Amino acid sequence: MSILTGADGQLKYGDKIIAKTRNFAINVARDAIETTVLGDKDRTYTNGLRGSTGSASLYYDPTDTDATSILSTIFRDTDNESLTFVVDKASGKQFIASGFLTSVGSSVSVGEAQACEISFQISGVVSGTY
Repeated sequence: MSILTGADGQLKYGDKIIAKTRNFAINVARDAIETTVLGDKDRTYTNGLRGSTGSASLYYDPTDTDATSILSTIFRDTDNESLTFVVDKASGKQFIASGFLTSVGSSVSVGEAQACEISFQISGVVSGTY
């Protein structure tokens, strides 16, 4: 059995790898819509709308214009950006989504790689598999 770690992931913008991930999370939630009618003895539900959010901790090169361009979208009023989260670069498993950054936090310590924490809101469907 192969165990994946956060270091197996990458963030792509278009076809370019803009960062390696230290870790990332994608959360997909679906609403439950109640369909119970008067006289029923038990509640019933149907599937509702899905919504997706996520976060990631990235290692990136601050001199890479593609990486800094996507991180700088937090300062602009832009439409959705298409991002690909590669879960496992060996098997090619990935999630592809369109959305926008909701937070960006950057820190660096002496002797460590440049890291950045991001959160994002996905707009529309997430394609990919677990």
